[in-house]
Amino acid sequence: HNFQKLFPGLYSLKIEQPGYKTIIKEIIVPISRLFTIRETLQAKARSISFNIRNHNQTFVKVVEVVNLETKRKISFKDTFLPGKTIHVQVKFQKHKTIDTKTTIPTGEGSYIWHISQLEPLVPLTFMTKRNGITFDTIHYPISFEVDGTKIEDHLVHVKKEGKNFYYTLMILPESKQLEVFYGYHCVRKNLYSKISSIEGYGKIYLLRLVNHMKLVSEKNGDKAAFLVLTKYLSRYGPRRGFFWPFTLKDEKVMIDYLQSLKLPNEFEKYRKNAIEDIKRMGTLHHKLQKKD
Repeated sequence: HNFQKLFPGLYSLKIEQPGYKTIIKEIIVPISRLFTIRETLQAKARSISFNIRNHNQTFVKVVEVVNLETKRKISFKDTFLPGKTIHVQVKFQKHKTIDTKTTIPTGEGSYIWHISQLEPLVPLTFMTKRNGITFDTIHYPISFEVDGTKIEDHLVHVKKEGKNFYYTLMILPESKQLEVFYGYHCVRKNLYSKISSIEGYGKIYLLRLVNHMKLVSEKNGDKAAFLVLTKYLSRYGPRRGFFWPFTLKDEKVMIDYLQSLKLPNEFEKYRKNAIEDIKRMGTLHHKLQKKD
């Protein structure tokens, strides 16, 4: 800015620009024909206001926003410097969770982040007689997956009435299969028809059983972990119907784990038998998978 007719002396200087911190300082104008002032403006940190609308332009309720760099929730009190790119996860009550990025621009007040094109969810309601289970003193709360993806906690709602639990899960309309997990047991339900209740424990997931055995080993030793598997094999034998189909990779994980267990010498024949049973079950599963 060009100043004219300024006499030498002491002056108060104020520099203002929307979106930047105001500079107020005193300057001395010297006895000189030309006097230049150089200052660097600092952008104001800004909070974020989410303006989130669905396809019909109505506002959408947000459950929480998480900064994926810091893994912390973002609140209206948090501020960010302009020029910074922020990567967030936004969770909704009735829409699919999204990951998105934006760069904060300079400006006054909160930065309004416009987000649209959300995927709506629909409720799936059913009843169960239990909301968890305990195996070998290890408790597992019930959990859910749809089409192989875990349903986030904020999309699971439960109400207890008497001895029963009534669940409502928010899922995508095109979802095909629900999996209800009780520890390493799983009940599968196709979503082509209405579900009213979940009965029983279902079949065993091999990899989840391995994880359970590891937990048992940490608490009670390798022998106790091994007996978890042999309990099922001695009762049901290598019948593939008691396990959900597993891959060659899954089979190798279980066999490698069995071979790593430190067992008494008298258990070696039982270990060998268990490995053979797993291989026989795997052979049946792999044949079925090739047919599919």
